[in-house]
Amino acid sequence: VLQFTTTAAADDLTCACGIQWCGQTCRDFQRFEHALLCCGDPKNKNVVASRRFRDHAMETGSTPFLLAAQAIARVLGSVKRDSEKLGESADWKDEDLFWWREYSHPLYWELGSSPKEPEQLEKKATCEASHHLLLESFRASIGDMTTKVCGDDSSFWTHILDIICTLEKFAEILGMLQCN
Repeated sequence: VLQFTTTAAADDLTCACGIQWCGQTCRDFQRFEHALLCCGDPKNKNVVASRRFRDHAMETGSTPFLLAAQAIARVLGSVKRDSEKLGESADWKDEDLFWWREYSHPLYWELGSSPKEPEQLEKKATCEASHHLLLESFRASIGDMTTKVCGDDSSFWTHILDIICTLEKFAEILGMLQCN
């Protein structure tokens, strides 16, 4: 039987940024990850930080920065789902979280230049600036969501961000994207 979605339900599947989910299951599965980088709802304080990150990535012409941010958001989403399902017994292995490490690749700024060359230093500085803005966006988003979505467990998420969203891991993903 073919069923159509009512306008109210369709509106519920659309974010202020314009993204639309195909259904509630997909929306619920991706809501946390999406909220980490969403630039749409100006009422949310994290939007300013998310827009700064997005704008910086666009100004530098670096779509891979946006993709790397989405990859890290996916990992954070997996941690959230696992911790909700398993509680304190949730345990993550590096190979489960940092899937990109199975591919051999240099750090982003090491691609195409020798150490200490101006090009490498410039790439590293751009990567550091992007990482700083990404971390600021994630912290603002998680701070905004901890009581709404995650429960009041901001210290857990601060610890998780310190492990997952490091400059090195960001540069590893960017290096992988540039090599593949």
